[in-house]
Amino acid sequence: MEVLLLALLGACGDEPAPEPTPTTPPATTVWRLDALVSTDVELQARYPTFPGGAELLGVDCASARDAIGERPPPCTAEHWVAITGDSDAAPLTHLRVGEHSQLLDIAPRRKQGWSLLGATLGPCLGDPLALPPAGDPDGLRLLQRDEDGLWWVLRLWGDNPCKLDGAVRLPVTGERVDTSALSVDDHPWSEDGHRIAEGHRRAWRRLLVRERWHELAPADKILALQGLAEDPDPEAASLLQTIIERDPSANADAERALERRRAAFPEDSP
Repeated sequence: MEVLLLALLGACGDEPAPEPTPTTPPATTVWRLDALVSTDVELQARYPTFPGGAELLGVDCASARDAIGERPPPCTAEHWVAITGDSDAAPLTHLRVGEHSQLLDIAPRRKQGWSLLGATLGPCLGDPLALPPAGDPDGLRLLQRDEDGLWWVLRLWGDNPCKLDGAVRLPVTGERVDTSALSVDDHPWSEDGHRIAEGHRRAWRRLLVRERWHELAPADKILALQGLAEDPDPEAASLLQTIIERDPSANADAERALERRRAAFPEDSP
């Protein structure tokens, strides 16, 4: 009997272990902006409001006013609703006050910038959470939750200064930026796309200075002059010279920018 029992136990021990049941990854859920309340009059004109937004905005803006002074930054409360994935996903509220943003009850308050955007993509996007993103008229900012976390997804169509096309994913918390679905003139961002985008950005800046210089705010003029000082295109030098001759309010800054450009590109200097 003992021999038979041991044989049976040995046979059971030789049976293969059952394979683990495969786990199903969580469904991807996407939210879209449904309504907002904002102190930015132009932005508000493009979207409906939502109940409770004004009260929420008032509290947050009052705090900003106390902290910053008489002229607080624009404040916006955004109402987001799920459009794909989890049909029971609750609406989300996103607050933006100056340089900070927060998904209420979901993520901590953070500055709106992402340090890993880089020297080209950062300026190409400008304010990463702007509406529409990158100034692309048909661009969309979506909110996506998948197995990798929670992301802002910027969907772009190429009608922007850097000709960005595709999608950029920005983590709601964290700095790792996903540009795997982004291209410029059909070139992936990680290959030649970022270099081509820089060329588009310089050309757009020259066009802006050439056609709309007197419409620019003082801070934007300073940024434009800095960009022209670093632009290898010969037209950049011509534009700086024109500003020196025609705009007394900016000629000193333009002269300094032209000197910096001559030092950077001596082969282009007379």
